[in-house]
Amino acid sequence: MALDDDGNPLPNLLIIDGISSSVGHEGIDLERLRKMYAALLQVATEHLDRLQIIVTDNDSPPIDGIHRALELSDTDRLVPGIPTTASDNGSPSPDAGPQASG
Repeated sequence: MALDDDGNPLPNLLIIDGISSSVGHEGIDLERLRKMYAALLQVATEHLDRLQIIVTDNDSPPIDGIHRALELSDTDRLVPGIPTTASDNGSPSPDAGPQASG
């Protein structure tokens, strides 16, 4: 809608979380998943200067045209300094730097 209405103050941003979950986990249809990614890439290419698409997915197949894949794990986290030990309670470690106060 925002792409078709230049007077609309909504951002031209599409965020999709877990796209592969819609094709199931057992017997995943990789061709169907590739087609979904290809369709998103086509839309992003058609509206290159007017639309940003962000897709998060745990099990994305290799797809031509993916601009940036960020892979995270328990040992390689988005926010550095968070403990990864068995006693991990989600609290920042003492050496994680200053924390925002509420």
